[in-house]
Amino acid sequence: MIIEQEKTYLLKAIPHDLAAQSYSEIIDLYMPASSDHPHMRLRAKNGKYELTKKVLIDAADLSRLQEYNTPLTKDEFEYFSMLPHKRIAKRRYRDWE
Repeated sequence: MIIEQEKTYLLKAIPHDLAAQSYSEIIDLYMPASSDHPHMRLRAKNGKYELTKKVLIDAADLSRLQEYNTPLTKDEFEYFSMLPHKRIAKRRYRDWE
């Protein structure tokens, strides 16, 4: 089993040439929409679509989750996106000097 740890970084300043940098556009749809901690995510990124389900590994440790990813077609993504969800659109920039 692979456990993923996510890190978040806070920039000291926004790079002056940010508009010229390459990036990926990501759309995440979290379900159920009524949950503070949704356990399913639909993702569209670079023309690829997937469904991710997060399952709690240990009820005593809410930070440990197992993720299951299922590839989707564009039609499947669009169909599931009609369900109630929380939408987050973001850009991920590549490293620069």
